[in-house]
Amino acid sequence: PGIACAYVTDTRPTETILDLVQGVELLVCEATYAHDDEEGDAARHGHMTLRQACAMASEAAVRNLWLTHFSGRIGDPLDHLERARTLFRRAEIGQPGLGARLSFGQGYARLDPSVEMPDE
Repeated sequence: PGIACAYVTDTRPTETILDLVQGVELLVCEATYAHDDEEGDAARHGHMTLRQACAMASEAAVRNLWLTHFSGRIGDPLDHLERARTLFRRAEIGQPGLGARLSFGQGYARLDPSVEMPDE
């Protein structure tokens, strides 16, 4: 057994992506548009909304979701963390220095649930 991670950006949610990310330990996924009413813009420009990214993570049974690739017009992405976690409990907002520790032991690999941030 090992550990699988996936990085998905600059795309719409698709069945192919859903199949590829099935059960990964960590999905790093775009959430270019934070608000549901921007779904039309997301579709026109080939991106996802925060809700779509969280729904894909849930449907694919991923363990951890890091949201990234936000539009500059949404303001501070961290303002959307609470909402993201109501949609997918193990969501994080990607930001400089976000990291995790890979743990190997007892015949399996896992992503340590703690998130480490550098001192500012």
